[in-house]
Amino acid sequence: MDRIATAIFDGRSLRDVNDAATSPLSTRENQTVTDLLERRIRDVFISVLGVTDADLTADASPETIPSWDSLTHISLMLAVEGECGTQFEPDDLMELRSYGAVVDRVRASLNG
Repeated sequence: MDRIATAIFDGRSLRDVNDAATSPLSTRENQTVTDLLERRIRDVFISVLGVTDADLTADASPETIPSWDSLTHISLMLAVEGECGTQFEPDDLMELRSYGAVVDRVRASLNG
């Protein structure tokens, strides 16, 4: 659990914390990392899109959030990459068109 708290306070990505661990995460720690990951992605979406927490359902997309245009989409993807320590392939950017899709892709990239 200390690895997770350290990541929160020093701003390292969750991937860095997990990679630096000498032992695998326990089931409880893994769930906490997943919850923290989703919270960090949610915070990025709220900040970049200027929406409320209630606006972000798994289906939230450019069709449901007026501020989510093509330029904002690129800013959003770059912000998520920076916050989560992951990198999307250019071809993936067009597929990641909902909040839920972004969360799922980041989870998958961190799980190997």
